Amino acid sequence: MTIYARTNNRPSTVRAKEGILARYLVPAFGSLVLAEITLARIERYKADRLADGLCAKTINNHLTVLHAALSAAEEWEELERSPRMHWLKTAPPKDNYLSPEDCTRLLAAAPDAQTHAMILCALRTGMRRGELTALEWRDITFTTHLITVQRSIVRGILGTPKNNRIRHIPMAPDLASALDSRRGTSGLVFPRRDGTPIPEATTSKLLYRACARAGVRPIGWHVLRHTFASQLVSRGVPIRSVQILLGHSTVQVTERYAHLAPSSLYEAVRVLVAPDVPFLGNGWATPGLPEPDDRCTAPSALAKQSQDS
Repeated sequence: MTIYARTNNRPSTVRAKEGILARYLVPAFGSLVLAEITLARIERYKADRLADGLCAKTINNHLTVLHAALSAAEEWEELERSPRMHWLKTAPPKDNYLSPEDCTRLLAAAPDAQTHAMILCALRTGMRRGELTALEWRDITFTTHLITVQRSIVRGILGTPKNNRIRHIPMAPDLASALDSRRGTSGLVFPRRDGTPIPEATTSKLLYRACARAGVRPIGWHVLRHTFASQLVSRGVPIRSVQILLGHSTVQVTERYAHLAPSSLYEAVRVLVAPDVPFLGNGWATPGLPEPDDRCTAPSALAKQSQDS
């Protein structure tokens, strides 16, 4: 299992998977020969972890590591057939993003200029925390207003972005101005005072401090990424374009935001029913057709959908 993890994953992912192996999978299955890791044993493992209080998503992460290792053993002809696994059902991800008003207050409450620029960069680009802390000045082209996301720091390890996807993100004017005002020629864009990357725990504290000062609920950096995506979709940006900007591996991952699409979707469907009847504002002009749901109205949809669920 360890051999597979080390040869088929990024270094930061290897560390996480080695943790799962050492703490959970090896104690549970390490004394068995591969053929003895049956579906029945795996089902008992799931029941034991649930009894320990682990959530379904965490247990599914364990099963993913185990499945990959057993599939590799089958490919290497060390196991005749890998057992079919049944992942636990998990709740769909909840919408978790800020309203435009929250964003404004959060930016105003940033404890210093660098934290303000880092929060703004997250809100305007959707970059992950590790991508922000690994961002270098050479990744920013001010003449074309482009940021190239090509590295990430996760659990203190420098590597490529998630899914190994290098992407290019245009800068909004306010972000370009904020970064240009503190432009450097080399090194990290958001470093510690000694020039080294900011640890994950420190970035969390900085954001929590800004939230407290702004009167905004405590959030993690991923919420700023969700906010970026939700604002784009609520303003009619195609899901495929949002996928590219976020660096998602498939458009299915991005479609969690699809319910925020503006009422133009209703306009598109209406033409199938009565193409000669005009679409009036947020309502249907055709008698008998339902009114659009508030969630499909932009831009006010963002504020209405920004509450914790």
